[in-house]
Amino acid sequence: MIESILANKKAFFLLAIYVLILGLVRVLLSDGIEIDEAEQSYLSQWFLWGYDIQPPLYTWMTIALIEVLGNHHWVYVLLRMCLFFLSYWGLFLLFSRLSQNKKIGWAAVVFSLFLPQFSTESLRHTHTVLVTMASIWTLVCIERIWKKPDLKYYILLGFTLSIGILSKYNFLIFMSSIGATLLLIPKGRHLLFTWKTPVTFLIVLLFIRPHFIWVWEHVWELSSGVRSDLGSTDAATLPSSWAAKMMGLGVLWINLLSFLSAFLVVFVVSHAHRFKSAFQNTSEWTRFFEYFFLLVMGQFILMVVLFNATIFHERWMQPFFVFFPGYCLLKFYPYSLPLKKWKSFQRLGYLAVLVILTIVVARIAIVPIFLQKTIRLNLPHKEFCKSLQSTVKEKEIDLILTDDVLLGGYLNQTFPEIPVVVQEPKYKLVNSHEHGENKNALLIWTWSWRVSSNYKPPKVPLPLQSLLNTHNKEPAISNIQTFNFEYTPSKKASYRYYLLQDFNYR
Repeated sequence: MIESILANKKAFFLLAIYVLILGLVRVLLSDGIEIDEAEQSYLSQWFLWGYDIQPPLYTWMTIALIEVLGNHHWVYVLLRMCLFFLSYWGLFLLFSRLSQNKKIGWAAVVFSLFLPQFSTESLRHTHTVLVTMASIWTLVCIERIWKKPDLKYYILLGFTLSIGILSKYNFLIFMSSIGATLLLIPKGRHLLFTWKTPVTFLIVLLFIRPHFIWVWEHVWELSSGVRSDLGSTDAATLPSSWAAKMMGLGVLWINLLSFLSAFLVVFVVSHAHRFKSAFQNTSEWTRFFEYFFLLVMGQFILMVVLFNATIFHERWMQPFFVFFPGYCLLKFYPYSLPLKKWKSFQRLGYLAVLVILTIVVARIAIVPIFLQKTIRLNLPHKEFCKSLQSTVKEKEIDLILTDDVLLGGYLNQTFPEIPVVVQEPKYKLVNSHEHGENKNALLIWTWSWRVSSNYKPPKVPLPLQSLLNTHNKEPAISNIQTFNFEYTPSKKASYRYYLLQDFNYR
């Protein structure tokens, strides 16, 4: 790694500066946290072998950073930006080495900026960023093994595979596709069928064993959540399973094209005259990626056919197709990159960086003002939590209950010494342990309404009401406290909270 940095110092520092600017813009424009960050703040209360339908590694990393640096909004940005940097750095190294040309490595990074889901939308995500980094570095390790099959690279491969599996379960699709691709290529088979491969899998088994014991113990709850995520449970509402399959295939292809669309437009426009010659260019690595992409899509199609999957999010494509721009460059420039093209790619890179920074600034600071709308990052959660400090101290609150994970994340930031419980079905495995008896609990929820509407939501949201019914508790309307704020001029909202004394949460 140090040798790679020394040999590519300029690339290393330029990518670090770009990611640093992205992180600073995000931190300076808002001290709020995104929904995924709030979830990590909430889950960081416990170190567990598993939490929900997402593997636990990102949460473990968050816990470690919070223990060292404290629970601040910039801590979540710092973790994500480090993973972003490793992803860009890995892409640069991978395609520089595959092409034996640093300019191709730079071009792969430049064109990855034209994958908006990767370069822009992922600035709000957690697990997807981590699994993408793991997939990139897995291929970096495989490239090293391809060139020089030393034991140390097989050991490093074991670490990257472990990170990927503990990042997001769709990494198993990535692993199986890579394995099958290696089996289809003679040299790949030679690298697989060696005494060093069991060392790789031994390392993987060592790292993932505790979590997969937990998975085995909760397999039914997790499988139900995964089926719901894939839309499999919605198939019964369609006229037939064939309708579900056709719908799933359509959604799959639409999201794949959506993920690649901006890149394809830019690349096709700038390379229209080279398509005929590009199709004739082939190498062992272009074949490798072609097999890999086909195997990934084959597994997605199998998910549709076998499980009636009807939901595919665009971000699910990221760990697999973030390599597509680099593959196209290997196909179109098998020998060298002309100086004229390199200069045009540089201009594209400057343009992409400018557009991404503009989007980030606009989304957080400009668009909300223009639309007169309060976005999640700018909701007054932090102010509301601070307003509760006197109540929490005076009433000796030792348990906080809410139905909103975004609010739960802020509450854990403000009151790290008090257990916060988000009463959502998604977190039933986390909430399954006891929090004690005879607690002074604070029940908190958000109530929003349109000014022009006469609709009145229930006094207490259903998840919290069912909890109260279980314990024969019913809040008196006169005792419910409020903290009012505004989403838009036509939509008002308020935080509401109520004190529950001698409450037993089980």
